[in-house]
Amino acid sequence: MIRRQKLFVLVGLALTLLLNTGCLRAIKLFSVNLDNLSAVNGNPAAGFFVDLAEESSEYADNQDKIKAVEEYTLLGDVRNNLATPVEAEVWIVQDPGSPTLLVDKADVVTAGGVKLMTLTLAANETKSIEWSRNPLGWLFASFGGSTDPVVNELEGDGLFELYVFGSTGTYNVDVLSASFVVTVDVGP
Repeated sequence: MIRRQKLFVLVGLALTLLLNTGCLRAIKLFSVNLDNLSAVNGNPAAGFFVDLAEESSEYADNQDKIKAVEEYTLLGDVRNNLATPVEAEVWIVQDPGSPTLLVDKADVVTAGGVKLMTLTLAANETKSIEWSRNPLGWLFASFGGSTDPVVNELEGDGLFELYVFGSTGTYNVDVLSASFVVTVDVGP
């Protein structure tokens, strides 16, 4: 019996230390359904206006508790519809003036758009991007701390636009059943 009491005391002490040092974290996941996006050169931009507070009750409930952004990615099937290789690119425009999407990549760049990630696709290739600790395929842009536009938006008003483009002069890329997923640390 004394042995069991000692075990409970040790476990209680360990939990107290973990809580006091901040080693236990609460991770929240926010997901925004983007449906299907089709990016074809010469067509209007394939994009989605995101209002996180409207799209995710988890975000609305935890916006003021966010301590750090852990990870983010675009999930879904990404398909190259052409017989030549292409890089699919995901861009973000922070603080858009309205929910009206921009017309093309040049407008996105002019509006201060930032490339978040790139995915290389062979001719007629489809890649399924699923959640993992290191999402398969996407090459993420390198940002530091407060310069990461997703971090800025999550800690700010949560209003932004996401766009998909191809990197070549001629491209035809579909992102099917797309979701933008973010995990954040909301502290102990």
